Amino acid sequence: MKSQKLIEKFLLKINTEYLEYKMYVVGKTADEIFGMAYEIDYKTRIFVLLRDRADLMPEYVLKALIKMPDLIYLIYDMWLKQPDSAEDELEEFTRKSIRIISDSAIALRKGA
Repeated sequence: MKSQKLIEKFLLKINTEYLEYKMYVVGKTADEIFGMAYEIDYKTRIFVLLRDRADLMPEYVLKALIKMPDLIYLIYDMWLKQPDSAEDELEEFTRKSIRIISDSAIALRKGA
């Protein structure tokens, strides 16, 4: 059974990383922050997932993650290398929406 102390050490590590990242972002201009919106959103999501699942991770995983420098950045970087299914879904949804809108416009024109 893992100790509460190990979980606390892991939480301190990711909290520190996340706080450092937030301080980095605060130093940016409004335009730079706007340009980083995706990164900010996903690094925050990664932080929250790690935090919320810390007590579910086996001891050996916590120990390995504690030793990993820049864990949030590392996971974010790995995420960026994944195929972007959300982008594909948005593209398909947009195509369908355009068809629906154009079909409606054609139907209105025929009715007029």
